[in-house]
Amino acid sequence: GSKSEETLELSMEALENNPKENTVFFRDLSNNQNLSFDFRLIALNSLAKTELLEVREKLTGWMSSMSDNQKTSLIKVFSGSKEGALILKYLYSKSYLLIELFDLSSAERIYKSDKKDAVGKEILNNVKVLLEKESLEFSMKLKKYMAIAENRNGDENEEKNIAYEIVEFE
Repeated sequence: GSKSEETLELSMEALENNPKENTVFFRDLSNNQNLSFDFRLIALNSLAKTELLEVREKLTGWMSSMSDNQKTSLIKVFSGSKEGALILKYLYSKSYLLIELFDLSSAERIYKSDKKDAVGKEILNNVKVLLEKESLEFSMKLKKYMAIAENRNGDENEEKNIAYEIVEFE
């Protein structure tokens, strides 16, 4: 963010000590279209400490217009607080957030916010399954390319095809 956003972020951290007294401030920041999307998420996460349902409804309304990158930012910011984790579990359970958008550390933070919660366990388990699947696919492709590389007979067209496949894979 910009210098002014960095200053605002430091102010917000101090104001989070009294979230009830600063509800209007956090709400105003989250509604300020001149601020970056990520900064508005930080303000919303602060607002969620006192106005959980209001924030949940606002984010539900934003879901259809949010890109996957924005949803990933939402997950990273909100997984850091108990209230944020509750909202993320709700959005996931309503299919607004796909499991592919969660990284392992965010999934672990969500799970740790309430280890008894079934949705948090499901998110963590599904992220682990997805990572294992991606790792297996990568291993299989790597073995295939290594075998081709070992057996190649200098065929220039074959080498070009392998190079294209590797680029597509990444």
